[in-house]
Amino acid sequence: MLVFCLFSTWTLTFAGLVKGFESARKIRFLTSTVPYIFLLILLIRGATLPGAWIGVETGFKPKWSDLLKLEVWSSAAIQVLFAVGPAWGGVITMASYNKHDRPLFRDVFVVPLACFFVSLFAGATALTVMGHQMHVGGVNAIQRLRHYGPGISFIVYSEALVKIPCAAICSVFFFAMLYVLGLSS
Repeated sequence: MLVFCLFSTWTLTFAGLVKGFESARKIRFLTSTVPYIFLLILLIRGATLPGAWIGVETGFKPKWSDLLKLEVWSSAAIQVLFAVGPAWGGVITMASYNKHDRPLFRDVFVVPLACFFVSLFAGATALTVMGHQMHVGGVNAIQRLRHYGPGISFIVYSEALVKIPCAAICSVFFFAMLYVLGLSS
């Protein structure tokens, strides 16, 4: 099964490269907007679960002493590098398709701000589900967040999807969206 998934991923990547960057404009528009719609659905569902605000309060309550830890600043720097992606070949390639009169200085401010707000949006979504876990099971889900690491979308969001009507169909769409999002980035 893993070989099939790897083969299909490389086949789709090859097809995208052969067709060219400009031909995929509509697909890129779809793959860049659908994740936000899914996050909004999960946030609304997560916010309606009992105990959701426990997670949000716990997650956004500042611990000022943590600002003195090198691990916090290291994690923040890694997040910024992954979100903005400087020196990545794909970003440079996409930039070559921009018009020469594009307002670069505006984009320099808009892109990091958008990354910041999307991170807050995704974090609040995950925290509502974790607050529900804390409410129902008494588990300190915020501490489990460190254990999840990058796999949080596969664990926490899956638990949110289970609580949505038509959970199986929504789960298939969600993980297909994650797959396509990985391909498009």
